Amino acid sequence: MNAISNHLYVVEHYAFKYQDGYIFMDVNTLDVYVLDEMEYGIIKGVKARSVDNGLSQLFEVYGADKINRKTKELLKHGILENIKKTKCISESNIDKEKVKSITSIDILLSEDCNMACKYCFVKNGRYHGKSALMGLDVGKKAIDFLIQRSGNRNDLHVCFFGGEPLMNFKLIKDIVAYSKEESKKFNKFFRFTITTNGTLLNDEIVDFFHKHRIKVTLSIDGDAASNNINRPLKNGGSSYAAITRMLEKLDQRDISYAARVTISSLTMDRIADNYEHLISLGFKRIHLENAYGPSGEIFISNKSDIEKVKKQYSLIADKAIDKIRSGRHFNIETLPFPLGKIVNNRAVSHSCAAGRGYMAVDVNGSIYLCHRLVGNEEFRIGNVVQDTFDTGLSAILEKDMNVENRKNCKNCWARHLCGGGCYAINYEHNKDIDLVPQIYCQQKKHSIRLALAVYANAGQ
Repeated sequence: MNAISNHLYVVEHYAFKYQDGYIFMDVNTLDVYVLDEMEYGIIKGVKARSVDNGLSQLFEVYGADKINRKTKELLKHGILENIKKTKCISESNIDKEKVKSITSIDILLSEDCNMACKYCFVKNGRYHGKSALMGLDVGKKAIDFLIQRSGNRNDLHVCFFGGEPLMNFKLIKDIVAYSKEESKKFNKFFRFTITTNGTLLNDEIVDFFHKHRIKVTLSIDGDAASNNINRPLKNGGSSYAAITRMLEKLDQRDISYAARVTISSLTMDRIADNYEHLISLGFKRIHLENAYGPSGEIFISNKSDIEKVKKQYSLIADKAIDKIRSGRHFNIETLPFPLGKIVNNRAVSHSCAAGRGYMAVDVNGSIYLCHRLVGNEEFRIGNVVQDTFDTGLSAILEKDMNVENRKNCKNCWARHLCGGGCYAINYEHNKDIDLVPQIYCQQKKHSIRLALAVYANAGQ
């Protein structure tokens, strides 16, 4: 008994009771285990490091043989250790880009949009009131920049963004053609995606996407009522009808498409229903994102809002678990939780690759940390036309924004699945990319907890 108490240690972990068992996650390896009452009791006793904190009672209830056998199993799985180790995560487990290798860019083809979304962070597509379209010379320079800065990395990613990028469809065709030419010279392979409101899709555009294997992310917030109240067209028409009319065509042409759902205060009570609706439309990948804002009626901005959102997320997870347990077919890729990171033990050191492996280029060629910070001169780091690029901020991000070095993140159990929050959201709330809003933390942890519950049930 004393040997268990005094000479064993529990790895850094997060554990919680779920139904009739306990889900345990190793914070650093992201390994997940489902434990029984006895195993969880041993862990609690070892962590408390005293026989007066549960271990003595466990011996009385289960007996020394069972306790010792379970203890050996916990040691074998790495849940318990004989020597207390300094928390450390293997470099091979970290999903991070190197500062010198930029492999992904967003190209903002348009500073205009045909919609008037109520939560739009660039005010209806217009960055600082402008409505310009990118020219071919800038588009080519953006591709040149990506090739030059990619080093020995061969796989490169370009996302067409806006405003509404399809308002500049001719440039998309020209950039794709130019990229194909340059890829042969420099032994690079380009993957293309587009984030679009989908209202301008037509047969010509869909055929082009099919020919060049361009993946599509459609901004759609749920059923007709939810989508149209958040995302009205400027002319007052139904954006929902304009988007959904082309889904069958995308399926026929075998084009990969996903839903990007923004949750506002107007739709936060219908998240679970809208999720189910999007599945019924054929979406196989669904990404949910709150319209966070420090103030404003449309935004998710306080604890009460987050509690409503969390409840809706729980409904999605509970329904998924019911389907999994009953053996019914269910595509877990639709779930808006970080399951991929858990399944693949893919820990993160940063919230994203912004400013490191990924950048955004605006219509004039200016380079920013990400698309959400375009127009903010504090985060402008160069220009592709002028051939300027300052790696100073990128180097700072690599070191100072690593979750292991951040005061408010380094001891958080969720840090390797979160990465410390979106820089843009942090800045909007606190004027500091390092300081995460509490409502963001609460929602993120809840989402991770649900992901662990789904994963544990899928593995049983």
